[in-house]
Amino acid sequence: MHPALIEYPNQRYYDGIINSGVEAINRLLQLREMRTQLVPDNFPSQMINVQNGHEEQSSQFASFFNKKECEETIALVGKLLKTYHITEEDIGIITPYRGQKHLIRNKLKEKNITNVEISSVDEFQGREKKIIILSFVRSTRSGFTNNVKRLNVSLTRAHYQLYIICNVSCLNNDRELRQLVEFYETKNAIVNHQ
Repeated sequence: MHPALIEYPNQRYYDGIINSGVEAINRLLQLREMRTQLVPDNFPSQMINVQNGHEEQSSQFASFFNKKECEETIALVGKLLKTYHITEEDIGIITPYRGQKHLIRNKLKEKNITNVEISSVDEFQGREKKIIILSFVRSTRSGFTNNVKRLNVSLTRAHYQLYIICNVSCLNNDRELRQLVEFYETKNAIVNHQ
């Protein structure tokens, strides 16, 4: 992992004993010509606050989905593929709900993007991608991503960049997740989207 990406999990879950094993310079994505990077090199992560996204329940999957978070995810995948020398296989999307997984997959197919992996937290355990996008989905309460082990897994799958798409107000209602929000505030890495 990029050393900056291990900073929060290291502080919160490992008592500061974890090292990333690589220098930050070795974890910078190569830009395409005439493009600007989406996140700064010194902190290659963003928390994207989708303020007006609302969770809905899928009767097909007995699960939750969030259309606004899905739209934000699809747009971000497109930007990443245009900005960096990466392939679709370099991007992983983690979401805790089957309804969201299904919605994102269908919307990516509409854009002819078929090789981005979309999985649950548990399916990603022990695996990594260059870029991880984490979609929290919930807008009224945090749901099962407030499980500390699952949160830790979600935050430690990216080698180069991590994007957290969420409703910050919802995360602030949970003690554990509020600490994550506060960490991103200290990094000036929260972006507000309507």
